[in-house]
Amino acid sequence: MIPNPSLKRLIMAVLVLLLAIFSLVFVFSDEEAPLSGQQSDALRNNAEAEADKSTSLLVSPEGLVFEESLSPTLADQINQADFAIAETLRRLGLPESALTVTDEEQRDERGASYRYRSLRVYVGGLSGSLTNTSGLNAPDGESGTSLVNGADKRVPLFVNTLRDCLLAWAAEAQLLREIPLDDPEQTAYLLNIVMEGVVTHSLGIYADGAGPDGSGTTSAPYSKDVPRLVIVMDDLGESPRQAQLLLDLDYPVTFAIWPHSTRAAKVARLAADQGGEVIIHQPMEPIGYPEVNAGAGALLQQMSDQQLLNQLKANLALLPQAIGLNNHMGSRLTQNARIMKLVAEELKKRNLLVLDSFTHSRSQFSRTATRVGLTTYRRDIFLDVQPDKQSVLTQLKKAEQIAILRGQAIAIGHPLPDTLEALQEWQKLRDPKVRLVRLRDLMPLSAK
Repeated sequence: MIPNPSLKRLIMAVLVLLLAIFSLVFVFSDEEAPLSGQQSDALRNNAEAEADKSTSLLVSPEGLVFEESLSPTLADQINQADFAIAETLRRLGLPESALTVTDEEQRDERGASYRYRSLRVYVGGLSGSLTNTSGLNAPDGESGTSLVNGADKRVPLFVNTLRDCLLAWAAEAQLLREIPLDDPEQTAYLLNIVMEGVVTHSLGIYADGAGPDGSGTTSAPYSKDVPRLVIVMDDLGESPRQAQLLLDLDYPVTFAIWPHSTRAAKVARLAADQGGEVIIHQPMEPIGYPEVNAGAGALLQQMSDQQLLNQLKANLALLPQAIGLNNHMGSRLTQNARIMKLVAEELKKRNLLVLDSFTHSRSQFSRTATRVGLTTYRRDIFLDVQPDKQSVLTQLKKAEQIAILRGQAIAIGHPLPDTLEALQEWQKLRDPKVRLVRLRDLMPLSAK
């Protein structure tokens, strides 16, 4: 049976109408509400900013294509142990003056360089605070009878608190060899912290008697000056707005600028004009090269000496405001002492300082630079290996504690959203006892 032509046309018209209605519903469901005048202005400003991507305020972690992954070095683990010691003092209510550094030296173990410290801790301030010491345990390998059952229970309280802090902040550390020291005048014990099979800290713990200043404590390390901390921001040079955000903080930040970044010259001028400190963030060959790319202007092992020097000189010429240089990546190249000496000698001609970013435990950069006679520093802590705000704030706290313990510290961060937000929030949270300074205000490494 043939359908009525009129009915057929009617059915087709209804189908077309329904299709049009569904299309309109779909379009309006995806359409945004009308913008207010203020919202329109904001949208227009955002569009203008997007036209110049180099002025983007924040950089996502994925955007930092030149970053190499970092595994904790022995030096990083030592920093964690330092923080655990400082945290132990805080938890027990002991003053910073209860601890001093009696000896410090650079040591080498299986090609890795690390810093050994001998510390003295007075726990006399705990007197009268112990009401119950049941359950206190001695360090690994010791019975602890003379400590727990002895007349003085301040030492085991300190030991157990330190063990808890090490477990929280430096789980790789072992607490070993707690033995009485040969000191007839005072009750004293020796405690060693061991990591990766080497002694990194020796603590003489004094329970009785007065410290050298007669107060029951000893003078704080570097007591002639307040603890100092430097914040270095790597990977700058793509965003003047980002740079201005850092310059607007109420503490100084050292700018480490990629020489071949798109706005390097502008960011360097901006920082220098406002009294900021600028160093060159020099790309160097990482272990993963060529799969891991250090970026334009990198120094590579395959280069001849002349090629390497030519590249270095070209990079230095791009940022005349720079007062020094630190390495970007470089986990492979910085292990090459001969090449590091070549770089250091060129920097010495220009009276530039060196900051070893210390991306590998066998880095020769700082050691070679000090031997050449350069003003040299080495990174203590990275702020954003885990790039979330709370982790960055925790790392900033650790940096403060390291500065208090050692007298000074250097922390390196990157212009990630959470890092920048944490640095702004930290303005209200930071310890007023720690002075934020520039690199050149710190005591450089010695040429030991």
